[in-house]
Amino acid sequence: MRRLMIIGIIGVAVLVVVAFWLLSCWPVVNVVETGKTPEYPDITPRRYHATQATVERVFDAALHAVDRLPRWSLVAYQPETGEIRAEARTRQFRFVDDVLIRVEAQNGEVVV
Repeated sequence: MRRLMIIGIIGVAVLVVVAFWLLSCWPVVNVVETGKTPEYPDITPRRYHATQATVERVFDAALHAVDRLPRWSLVAYQPETGEIRAEARTRQFRFVDDVLIRVEAQNGEVVV
């Protein structure tokens, strides 16, 4: 009986240590901004040459993409400021993430 208790205590201690180690490995970032979050260097702005795309055209394409994405819902959009607000829900637990998409002209390009 005493041996089982010791094994149980050691097992729980190992699980706690592993849990803390796993939590410290993953970047705990609550706000991610395209091109400005070092924990996610692969999330970069999408750029389109202004000769092939206008701000209005790219904005409309982004708006229609939000409408077609599963588990995404459009909250608001403002063409004059180039902002689209949406909510994205996770598949399993239905957590809600707020999404803000900005479409703007910068240096002869349309940037999303």
